[in-house]
Amino acid sequence: RKLIDHAEREILICNAYFIPSADFIEVIRAATARGVRVVILSNSPDTNDLPELTMVGRSYYQALLAINEEEGSRKSGGRVQIWEWYGRRYDRDRQTEGTIHAKYAVFDRRYALVGSYNLDPRSEKLNSETAVVFQSESLSAKLAKIFYENDLAFSRQVTPEDAAEFNEPTDALYKLQKEFGSLFESEL
Repeated sequence: RKLIDHAEREILICNAYFIPSADFIEVIRAATARGVRVVILSNSPDTNDLPELTMVGRSYYQALLAINEEEGSRKSGGRVQIWEWYGRRYDRDRQTEGTIHAKYAVFDRRYALVGSYNLDPRSEKLNSETAVVFQSESLSAKLAKIFYENDLAFSRQVTPEDAAEFNEPTDALYKLQKEFGSLFESEL
């Protein structure tokens, strides 16, 4: 949280399992109000070994993307983007990669966090997770390059329309899986 609170320009987050807390959404809101660009990448249900976890996490996308329409973000130029890993390059017809299991973040290309910590309730309350935070412009820049040139190349950006569909799915099976996952949200 301190790294997010002190970011001035850019926050890149790659996290395999993403269910943001209310506190996380608030610190992202504050960051964008300062003019920070926030880019979040997590698995799609197709690439997650626990697809219901992604479906539950998707329930928060609409709130995160709505931050872009708030006065503070509009005035400052801060933005939130959400991407989902599909394991298929944008220029390919088929999936060539499996799940993304990375857990890292880069702050202003100066600081980075790498570890086993997922942004979900289970990691916060139950699992024994670790992370290393380091200050290195060269290493942070290399990690940011991997994020933009490799990780996003196998991903698709989530639009506000996508987020609205995730909240009110029309597909019956998806809706059932999402409802089932939400029963266990605090345990995921």
